[in-house]
Amino acid sequence: MNTEIDASTNKFSATTVPTTIEAKIETTRNLTKDMLQVILRLPNDINIHHRSGQYLECNIDDKITPFSIANHDAGENTIELHIRDIPDNSNSTVVLNHCANSTSLKITLPKGNCVFNANDEKPVIFICGSNGFSQMKAMLEDALSSGVTRPLYLYWGAQIPSDLYLNELPEKWAKQYSQFNYIPVISNNTDQPWSGRTGLVHHAVLEDFASLSDFMVYSSGSPGMVYAIYDDFVAQGLDKNNMAADVFEYAPRK
Repeated sequence: MNTEIDASTNKFSATTVPTTIEAKIETTRNLTKDMLQVILRLPNDINIHHRSGQYLECNIDDKITPFSIANHDAGENTIELHIRDIPDNSNSTVVLNHCANSTSLKITLPKGNCVFNANDEKPVIFICGSNGFSQMKAMLEDALSSGVTRPLYLYWGAQIPSDLYLNELPEKWAKQYSQFNYIPVISNNTDQPWSGRTGLVHHAVLEDFASLSDFMVYSSGSPGMVYAIYDDFVAQGLDKNNMAADVFEYAPRK
């Protein structure tokens, strides 16, 4: 089945031409034992901007690795990345080792067409798994800082509670902004204390809304996860053109 979503021409597309630069590694911080936050400082003499939801590519010894940009562009000339140490993933190991032992990082940005549309009037569901939160974080920072008042729902799925590596941030947003709702969902049985929702994260959405016909959805996760969300949400009334994800571009259905 073809999703019939053309990422190159849809109304959410970004237009900034990607540029390759050497960015300063300003700070690094361990968010969990396997998640590193990296703050990059862009050169002052180059005017580069990104839209919330876009990503960049790291280039280390000609090895290209994409990462979502985890902050919205507030004009501070910084880029935030969340880099997970994934077992048996040589790319993540290379980038983590580089950030630990170098003062700069070669990057190409901005890239990607899955960007937040602040002018839309539909309520929004942001749904992600694990470190897919980085892309959703940028979009939500944009929405909340720009005064979007329509309902915003973040469904963040993880295998165990500690994988919700910045859980305190959306919890703070939920207390601060009446239009924002945060629903974390844990999929695996765990010894870690948890009294919240359990199961597949997109099943929680299906349980909470009898119809998704009025919603816009942004999703970040593996191709299998994103297409499962797409299929089940469309079956529950979502307009097939009202879901955006990078997966539709880099892993299109045949």
